[in-house]
Amino acid sequence: METVKVQTIGKEIIKPSKPSSNDLPTLQLSIMDQLIPQVYAVAFLFYTKDDLISQEQTSQTLKTSLSETLTKFHPFAGRVNGVTIDSTDKGAVFVDSSVDDCLLSDFLRSPDTKSLQQLLPFDAAEPIPTWPLLLMQCGGMAIGICMSHKLGDAVSISNFIQAWAATARGDGDTVVSPEFGSTKIYPPASGAIQVPGEDQLGKRTSITKRFVFVASKIEELRNKVASDAVPRPTRVQSLTSLIWKCVVASSTDTTREKALYQANNLRPKIPAVLSENLIGNPLFSTLTLNGKDNLETVQIVKELKKRSEEACFGWGSPVWVTGNVSPILDNVTVLVDSKDGQGVEAWVTLAEEEMLLFEQNTELLAFAFPNPSVLI
Repeated sequence: METVKVQTIGKEIIKPSKPSSNDLPTLQLSIMDQLIPQVYAVAFLFYTKDDLISQEQTSQTLKTSLSETLTKFHPFAGRVNGVTIDSTDKGAVFVDSSVDDCLLSDFLRSPDTKSLQQLLPFDAAEPIPTWPLLLMQCGGMAIGICMSHKLGDAVSISNFIQAWAATARGDGDTVVSPEFGSTKIYPPASGAIQVPGEDQLGKRTSITKRFVFVASKIEELRNKVASDAVPRPTRVQSLTSLIWKCVVASSTDTTREKALYQANNLRPKIPAVLSENLIGNPLFSTLTLNGKDNLETVQIVKELKKRSEEACFGWGSPVWVTGNVSPILDNVTVLVDSKDGQGVEAWVTLAEEEMLLFEQNTELLAFAFPNPSVLI
């Protein structure tokens, strides 16, 4: 389908419904937060439009509940200031928009990255703003949420969405207050450390495409990659093995060896120390090298997605939830649970010439469906 044309109706700064206390401390980022690229963690939620609820009603519900939610997620209403986030109550950016002549069923028949980018509340080609949180609601059928990745990971944005949705439904009293404090396990960030490569964000010639692995194919793949060392590989292990093999086979760079970098959520590993309500980047990483000095790094990130019904704002559960980062990083694969919770969507970003080879790989296509329709 053609790229969706989104028209901005209005932009508003939503402030917390109650001012933060004067003694609220500035949020100190950790060294792990600092090493995260200057990008946004992004979530897209799609809903079947309820004709009994106007776009104006939807917008007002979202704004009012957002204002109330920000009283608990106070750094989200602040501003990024180097290695800290000032809790200034300046607010989050909320954009109202509309899409002309586009049915949700048509959009989900073959969703592509360019169309999804139109649902972001900022231009991905522009410099990253200093707002920790930006949101867009589009025609009552979609919500695009951007959270500074330096503030938190996929679990963090999922926790925020659940709290916001519960507040919109009138269940704000059930929301557990988030915990901010990545520095409890990592040293504080330092302004003297410079993260290389950030000046190249958004200046890519790469392309992102979606591949879906259904449950039966994942099970088939798990049996195929099983070995004496790993007799029952997990879904992520199996998919990582296949995608990594196909990425390496598609590489046009013959001078550098490849390295595989995987980021994982540390919360469930030490639950006595890290709460699931912790906002931040408590990650542990694995790096597979081959002993060479000149390396090209490929990242595979497992996005953790809560049950979609928990993102109900009062007009039903989303029919599709997906996520990525923006601007999109080079050589990154993001894995997201599919709509049925059994399959997996892989959003793969590669150089254009390498993507041409990757998407034609017969071993990949034996298990993956290139950008199939999202069933609703």
